[in-house]
Amino acid sequence: MMKHLLACCAALVLVGEVQALRTLKDLDVLAKEFAQEAAPEAALPHESVRLISLDQQTLAPLLEEACHGTLGDDALSVQCEGFPKIPEGFEGTLQVLAFSPNESKSRFVATLGFDGGEITVKGRLCPTVQVPVLTRHVPAGEAITLEDLEWKRIPSRQVLRTTLTRTEEIIGCLPRSASHKVGAPLRKGDLERPLLVKRGEGVILRAASGRLSIDMQGTSFENGEKGQRIRVLNPVSRRTLYAVVVGPHQVEVESTMRLAQEGAVQ
Repeated sequence: MMKHLLACCAALVLVGEVQALRTLKDLDVLAKEFAQEAAPEAALPHESVRLISLDQQTLAPLLEEACHGTLGDDALSVQCEGFPKIPEGFEGTLQVLAFSPNESKSRFVATLGFDGGEITVKGRLCPTVQVPVLTRHVPAGEAITLEDLEWKRIPSRQVLRTTLTRTEEIIGCLPRSASHKVGAPLRKGDLERPLLVKRGEGVILRAASGRLSIDMQGTSFENGEKGQRIRVLNPVSRRTLYAVVVGPHQVEVESTMRLAQEGAVQ
């Protein structure tokens, strides 16, 4: 009898455990269904936002305007160090919210705002100078005129010993090639002066001293640009003289007395 009672109790305990287990499983299933119904959008992947990097060409005009307004000095340019990223296709325009140079005016920190956020830009402030640059592609062999030039500010460190900084050094010269970039500084090697005197051609020898002026025909031994010192032949004495090119087919000898002594008085 006792054994039968123990067997019955064991059976009841086992049935209770099985029902409890089923209850836990049912609760787990219900919890998962509730989570899916309550937050269906959470299971969807978020669309990624593509970012683009700003560049010097985009940032420099904004920052230089802010720099000139803050410091009152238009002879400074900005050079950004590192370029922040913004969402591609953002609406609105970039605006400089704050521009802070250091005490030596050699560096800056700026805050720019756009629709959706702000970015920080750091960089250097560079002294600049004005140099003449071409406004168009001038074909090789064509003389440059004043209308082909404009003034542009560039960082002082970009001005080399060969950089042309005066219009007088450029006007009338010929580009060696048509590949020179418009708006870039010109250097001596980029241009050549037209030949006003060519080797073997006849030239007018001229010497002037006070009211005395002597002209005669001669022959050039060399090609010559304006202002260049070349050798010419005095056809009367058959001797070689040194003269400076002053115009097309015109040279000026170094001494009136020397020319007169050569028997060139006409």
